[in-house]
Amino acid sequence: MRSGIYLIRNINNNKCYIGSSNNLEYRKCMHFSKLKHNKHINQHLQNSYNKYGKESFIFTIIEECECMKEILLDREQYYINTMNPEYNILKIAGSTLGFNHSIETKLKISNSTIGIKKSKEHCENIKNSQKGKTLTDEHKQKLSESAKNRTKQGHTTKINIDGINYDSLKEASELLGIKYNTLQRRLVNPNFLNYIKL
Repeated sequence: MRSGIYLIRNINNNKCYIGSSNNLEYRKCMHFSKLKHNKHINQHLQNSYNKYGKESFIFTIIEECECMKEILLDREQYYINTMNPEYNILKIAGSTLGFNHSIETKLKISNSTIGIKKSKEHCENIKNSQKGKTLTDEHKQKLSESAKNRTKQGHTTKINIDGINYDSLKEASELLGIKYNTLQRRLVNPNFLNYIKL
């Protein structure tokens, strides 16, 4: 499993998208699967894909680097600053600060996942990616300190899941079809780094 920075380039106009991933092969498959089914979250990239077709887009690994979030985001930001990719809606790597989807968009994203079950292979990949992971003493200490200052999550708690802001746990629960209690648990679970309290 390779990690690093990748580029999706439109060979017709040389416009590109830059991202980072701890599993480049999987990320490539996800991008092109979403684009193929007209469900990509980046509407600018999706519109271009719809106009020019699959054969006009190439996926290139521009740098392999250590599979650590801070390193990946730092290198991704370097390439965003250097190459100014036209398809990147957000210009800060890993940040969705100030970006909110409309209720319609949130519903569209939610509806696109209804009835979709992960394959056995996908579930196995997720399981295997978690094997052997251990928290450092420093990380454990930070979690402990965070827990001491934690307040109970309420209905008005704003959260971000997979880069999408939700105005409340209730809204996220209704739009995503995930139980309210499950969302609360994921917000404090270090294995769900894509669940962020705002």
